[in-house]
Amino acid sequence: MEIKQANQINIKDAVKLSAEVFNSSFLNTSIMKEEQFSYKNIRLLYEGKKLVSMACVLPREIYIDGIKVKAAGIAGVATAPDERGKGYAAVITRDALEFIKKEGYPLTYLNPYKTSYYKQFGFSPVMFPFKVMDLDDKLKIQYGYAVKKADPLKKNNIRTMAQIHEKFCADKTGPVVRPLNTWVLGCKYIHKEGLSEGVGISPAYIAYKNKKACGYLLMGPVNHIEKNTLKISELCYLPGHEEAAKALAAKAFEYVKQKGLNKIYYDNGKGIEIEGSRKPVKKEIDLYITPKYIRMYRIGNFEGLKKVIVPLILKRFKKAGINGTFDMKRTEKGPRGKITFYYNQKIIAQVNEGIFMKMVLGIKYKAGSNSKILKAAFPLLKPLYMDFDFL
Repeated sequence: MEIKQANQINIKDAVKLSAEVFNSSFLNTSIMKEEQFSYKNIRLLYEGKKLVSMACVLPREIYIDGIKVKAAGIAGVATAPDERGKGYAAVITRDALEFIKKEGYPLTYLNPYKTSYYKQFGFSPVMFPFKVMDLDDKLKIQYGYAVKKADPLKKNNIRTMAQIHEKFCADKTGPVVRPLNTWVLGCKYIHKEGLSEGVGISPAYIAYKNKKACGYLLMGPVNHIEKNTLKISELCYLPGHEEAAKALAAKAFEYVKQKGLNKIYYDNGKGIEIEGSRKPVKKEIDLYITPKYIRMYRIGNFEGLKKVIVPLILKRFKKAGINGTFDMKRTEKGPRGKITFYYNQKIIAQVNEGIFMKMVLGIKYKAGSNSKILKAAFPLLKPLYMDFDFL
């Protein structure tokens, strides 16, 4: 058994295995054409001359409270069909995590096919908030915006949406930074695979005011299982154009009615609140929460994360009028570490890595302490999930 990084020769083995397992060409048509692509990020496990398992490490950045944090996505974990059940996927996943740590990425994340499997590697599931809009409720159509249906695969529309997306996410938590190149490659991949309506990017609408694009909306199915459902997969707008979001939502409702449905789902993060919407009931939660929706997070390189988070916390302290020092340390405890927080060199709380991930992302957490200090250090941020984040 030998682990190798990809090169110009053995990458052919990876492309072949990926296509065999996923019935998709995403490795060579999307990942390998990204500006940040490097052969060393494709991790390969060989038994003799045979490639038995692989994993792709994708350089990314995640918005956390308005700052960009380097992160590594893990995708394309694949094992040859006739080699499964031998633990190869676990070996290559652990190698990918060690590689991510050595490369200094503060965070790592993935969209799991099976949540329970990735818990053994220290990943913690994070479920983002969402809401439901019943079409019986009337949404006041906002005048002053012209909403037009758009082809999400055309470069000029991609460029327009990318610019709006970047400005909208500038103060958010959760979305992945999406360079124009990554967006274009993702759309090309979707087009090549023969996908169109119902993949989370179509139909698409753009809102204009005085001929200026001010917001956009993407739609798609709630998940790959419940096809006869629809959700707003992305709704972004420029600062000062909140009314554009309402106009776009009204257009989405029209589309839903045409499909004969009586409700629409949407991810409810900071900046996304549609008038008249409600919290989901249990049946809707069970339908919505699938592996596609859950994202799992883990510390990559703790010291790298600390260099980002501690200055952010001190900035929050200053805003709250709190004086003093803050520090945090991690001790190994199985696959998940234990995080200890210090204020003025005194311990104020200890949490496991799963809770820590929630704290970093600003999701409601229980840390065994209700101190003013801890709440100021890790406020609730109402993070936002976006379907069209290319992992």
